[in-house]
Amino acid sequence: MSRHPALVLLLGKLLLLHHQHPERNRSPPGYRRDELQEQGSSSSEGEWWWECLGLLRENAMVTLANISGQLDLSTYPDTICLPILDGLLHWMVSPGPLPFSNSPLPAHPQRLVLECLCKLSIQGGNIDLLLATPPFSRQEKLFTVLLRYIAQRKAQVYREMAVALLSHLAQGDPTASCAITMQKGSVGNFVGFLEDGVSMAQYQQNPHSLLHMGHPPWTRPAST
Repeated sequence: MSRHPALVLLLGKLLLLHHQHPERNRSPPGYRRDELQEQGSSSSEGEWWWECLGLLRENAMVTLANISGQLDLSTYPDTICLPILDGLLHWMVSPGPLPFSNSPLPAHPQRLVLECLCKLSIQGGNIDLLLATPPFSRQEKLFTVLLRYIAQRKAQVYREMAVALLSHLAQGDPTASCAITMQKGSVGNFVGFLEDGVSMAQYQQNPHSLLHMGHPPWTRPAST
């Protein structure tokens, strides 16, 4: 599946098909504001195909998450690989949820996209393409989102994927490495991740020792 150009092209087109963020302009007062809101709803959620499109987009992301470990985008032309990378990066830094209808998956697609990007980053060619995908200002937003995941101790799996992705990005380009380091709280988040890893290893070796200290290995005392 990862070597089928038509499938990869189709998955890339589905990621952002008919997806638009409304412009944040000041709404006029009175009935005109209500009229604009009605027009906005009728042009998106009100369409009969909107629910179907949401399910197709969800299925595209799930498919990508399953094949990304074998997907080498450097073997494809820009017309195929760019929609994939642009769509994944867009949803990774997007502030809004993806309207999956009646979906058991989280409302926000970031975790699916994080899995895709983490698996893609295994191959150096994909890293080069990720860092070269415009707009370049989006890369800094990506670093911010990933560092935010590292700070979330309750989501250990996604925390580890964020660390792996940032590590691969930092190795791919010295500029990216510098930009990651300059992000607010980056060093502290990485240190916290390492400290939690050490605590977890100590807990697995001797679970009673840390419990006597008064806190489990995944939390720190309030003084720190």
